[in-house]
Amino acid sequence: MPALNWARATGIEQGLAPMLRRVWDRLELDFLPSNWPGVGDVDGIEDMLHVMRAGMPLVWVPPADVVQELLDAEEGEIRDVLFDHRATVLQSCRECLDEVEREDLAYCAELLQECVDVAESGSWSAAQSLAASVWDTLIRGIARHSAGLRKHTRRYGPVFNYRTFRDNLPQYSGDTLMGKVRAVCVLAPIPAALADFHGGQIPETYSRHATAHAASPRQYTPANSIIALMLAVSLIREMEASRWRCTIDTGDQA
Repeated sequence: MPALNWARATGIEQGLAPMLRRVWDRLELDFLPSNWPGVGDVDGIEDMLHVMRAGMPLVWVPPADVVQELLDAEEGEIRDVLFDHRATVLQSCRECLDEVEREDLAYCAELLQECVDVAESGSWSAAQSLAASVWDTLIRGIARHSAGLRKHTRRYGPVFNYRTFRDNLPQYSGDTLMGKVRAVCVLAPIPAALADFHGGQIPETYSRHATAHAASPRQYTPANSIIALMLAVSLIREMEASRWRCTIDTGDQA
């Protein structure tokens, strides 16, 4: 999504440039995340993708001023920035969840609101555990409608597999259509959260697998709790906005 020079647009009369600028601004408003602090070119998105690919959600949450601080922070300070703004970030998560109206997502949104309540009370580990479970439910619901995100087996056909899901997510490039940028960026932190962990040194960065199978003060931290919650909120809010197909097993089926 390269920046355009409106004053010198080739083949366009000067009088049309302001109108086209307004059209472009409207497209950005419609397609780019509302919490991004202004993106005018590919480099701006690439800067944010560097942070998102490291496992930090930046779409829908957190607020624009916190996004900017995360982008400006040194790599070792990013998690501190997130924790310093924890009250603001949690409030932004709550506001995003209030905007989820799909009936099929209602229970997951309710559980995530509970995560916010628990986190605000200081019970970070409980919030992290529940947020990770809800997020896992959401990605499985999405995978049920995309055979390309599931592992193909001879006996059972396509089945859910974390590595297959992670490795087959769409990737951003300079050719990504504007209408797809936000969705691709929502998915960008997922590979880091699904990084392989099979025992050994428990990671300090957020890991779905370690959260589920390696309860430890190295993994269960306030910063990881906030990241786990933001991952789920960012995803469910995008599912609401983009109407992604999703089938969540509620246990009601016979």
